[in-house]
Amino acid sequence: MVKLVRCYFIATNNTPERIVMHWLTPLTLILAARDILSFTAPSQVARISHSKPLVQQLSLLSQSEIDDEIKSIQEDLPPSQLGAWIPLGSVINLADVTPLQLTDSDNNLQYSVFVDACPHRLAPLSQGRINPDTGCLECPYHGWQFDKDGALANIPQLDDNRTIASLKQDGGATSLPVHAADSIDKNKVYYMRDLPYSADMLLENFFDPAHIPFAHHSLQGTRDDAVPIEMKVLANNFTHVEASFLDVSGGKDRDGVLSFQRPAFYHYRTKLNSTSTEERANLLVFVTPVSPGKCRIMMPEFIQKKWFPPFLGHAGTNRFLNSDTWLHDTERNVRTRDNPINELGGSVAVGSARAEKKPFMDMNYIFASKSDMAISVFRKWWSTYLSESPINFYGKPPASAFTGPALSRAQQIDPWENHAKYCSKCRKSLRVIRKLQKGCIGIAASTAILLRKKPIVAIASVFASLWMKNFLGKVATLIEGNNHRSEIGDRSVAAMK
Repeated sequence: MVKLVRCYFIATNNTPERIVMHWLTPLTLILAARDILSFTAPSQVARISHSKPLVQQLSLLSQSEIDDEIKSIQEDLPPSQLGAWIPLGSVINLADVTPLQLTDSDNNLQYSVFVDACPHRLAPLSQGRINPDTGCLECPYHGWQFDKDGALANIPQLDDNRTIASLKQDGGATSLPVHAADSIDKNKVYYMRDLPYSADMLLENFFDPAHIPFAHHSLQGTRDDAVPIEMKVLANNFTHVEASFLDVSGGKDRDGVLSFQRPAFYHYRTKLNSTSTEERANLLVFVTPVSPGKCRIMMPEFIQKKWFPPFLGHAGTNRFLNSDTWLHDTERNVRTRDNPINELGGSVAVGSARAEKKPFMDMNYIFASKSDMAISVFRKWWSTYLSESPINFYGKPPASAFTGPALSRAQQIDPWENHAKYCSKCRKSLRVIRKLQKGCIGIAASTAILLRKKPIVAIASVFASLWMKNFLGKVATLIEGNNHRSEIGDRSVAAMK
């Protein structure tokens, strides 16, 4: 569902992969590709000059470089008031599914982001179109048109004694700054999915290697890999939080580092072997809040081969992420204050003790080993440096956001609503599958006429065609989900292995 904001892409052919970013300034609204976390009127906005992102994602800067960058942006603002570039989505994956796309005369890629409301009667601009004659965004309600900067360009019903110029000041659509992150590896194709829990819950999970043998059993290691994990803090400052860990994965020792760089980049890296000082990045992830209890994840596809069907890789990634979707229920337990879990007494009731002191620390967790150290460090870092900065981007979701019914297991893992609906590659694959299914029906019908002359061939062909149609239907469920909801259990996906 579109709430207030929709991102519009004017896409070209052979577009290199980019991550679309939005500059988030103090007192401005925070975007995700479809939803908005919070909105504050941009009156008296402190405009921050910026020639490049505050933090260049996927190319870690040294602490001195980051400090210099912060100072060069705005010396008179405290760190908590600084803006940041926020990832919205992958250009390639979104190019075929956003409502508006057009190639301009110079064959250049352009982006525009608008508040999803026409200033005339507040109709959703996301339901409009790009007018093919003017290249402007056209409101679906009365046809008002706006250029890429949001300026009013045309009103079909305009009175003869009025001019567009006289209405431009108050009649324009609200546009927001946006750009493509050129520092991203253009050779990589990115996967994107919405997850049914908040960004801090996802990142907390990323700082917890102890859950992998159980939650991701048979997908990444096995339950037999569970061991005490030695951990050490490597960085804990305004821009970074990092912790090293020593564990076992697939029966082999693993020496790695968990890292989050504000405002949205997570990765973990491991040493090539026990004697090497070289490290390899194993997971590169952008994390963006969408709304309370919902976040977006963007990361390079694991199989970067042109011959490999992307939807199969996406299905595999969906399966892996599905084994963590019960965090949706965990978050409701954590953030609903009248939940019985939050009524625990004694020393374990850390929630009531910390609720009024530090945000994000009001969680009834019981830490029992060194394996939980990185979670504790991350939560304290989040509370200190990121829970209120950038403004309107991260923040403690209100308990009222979790008072409605919880999502069912089927809704939590629904591949269509959470991924394929906004993935051009999966949608394209689904169209191909549907055409092949129709072809199977055509083959079955055409070969039926051979029943008299070659009955065995005809019957075999009909059955083969119908079998293939049914098989393709099962393949399609990887993209659009299983319509037979009774076949989806309520237990954890990890427990069903």
